[in-house]
Amino acid sequence: MSILGLGLGRSFQMALDPSMYVSGGLAADLASELSPLIEMERQARKDAEKVSYAADPKAAEALANHFGGLLGPSGVPGQDFFIVDSVPWYELLADLGLLMRCAELLEVSVGALALAIADRLLPPNMLVFFWMGRALESVPINTALQWQKEAAASERAAAADRQRTVAQKTGEDGASKRWARERAQKAWWVEEMTKARADGYVGGRPTFVEERWDSFRKRFPVGVSADGRERAVSRQTVYRDWLKGL
Repeated sequence: MSILGLGLGRSFQMALDPSMYVSGGLAADLASELSPLIEMERQARKDAEKVSYAADPKAAEALANHFGGLLGPSGVPGQDFFIVDSVPWYELLADLGLLMRCAELLEVSVGALALAIADRLLPPNMLVFFWMGRALESVPINTALQWQKEAAASERAAAADRQRTVAQKTGEDGASKRWARERAQKAWWVEEMTKARADGYVGGRPTFVEERWDSFRKRFPVGVSADGRERAVSRQTVYRDWLKGL
């Protein structure tokens, strides 16, 4: 008994394999027609990846670091591995542009093809094809294309917002840490000067700072920022601003 009619095992298919269906049946015939078209699309996207990585080596390096490791592909993206190779056939085919090209080559309507994929091939995302087919049968194709463009634009905008939020949060966290460090340094100086005055110290603030500078540096070593530049407080800032009035 075949378990494929239940949709079991299909999530393990990267490529659409006609042999997974009953030979001579409608599902096998449809798979045989779609399989080469899907792989042509995969190759075209590989070529686009290769061009993209060659144009932006830093992005390619970041991608390699992101996907590398024991459980992911390793090497140079666009040479040793392609991201599109990790996309199963049914996700590639859910792209309306590819679905339209396949429908045109097979001389069927886009909606009918989507419904046939859901009904005969039973991919894991069969509901995507089912509702896509129902929608495409009831609205003009240009409207559907516009919907897809708007959805893609919305997702890009959302991704950009997420990146800005992360960058802002990172910046705020960094600024908060720097200010916390400066507050602690200032509090140390104020406390030291207050104790010294209580003990009868009558010297000026610049002299006091110079005398205590080594102790201060032992307590608060110079901080270094992510770009490698030192963020050290100056003696002038201490006696002119932090110890003002003491």
